[in-house]
Amino acid sequence: MPQLQNRDWIARQQAKIEAGVAEVERRHVRGPCYEGGNFGLADIAVGCMLGYLDLRMPEFAWRDHAPGLDLLFTALSQRASFRATVPVAQAIASVA
Repeated sequence: MPQLQNRDWIARQQAKIEAGVAEVERRHVRGPCYEGGNFGLADIAVGCMLGYLDLRMPEFAWRDHAPGLDLLFTALSQRASFRATVPVAQAIASVA
């Protein structure tokens, strides 16, 4: 119910998400993988985070603020393991 949502609280959460993406972008070592070496857990975690943002917050244009992560996510999205596990929205039945 929109009338029960606290806009200030939502704005604070949005700011946390934006700051988190900015920090992940800042720490990104440019290269084929997040840490610049071999594919590892950091790549999986960052790829899952960005895929989740695309699914749940499509209005958040994180790519505009994190070009390095955009390149990384594009590369990760070409991996068979990522293609096979793309998150999809689930239909949630309303409770009457």
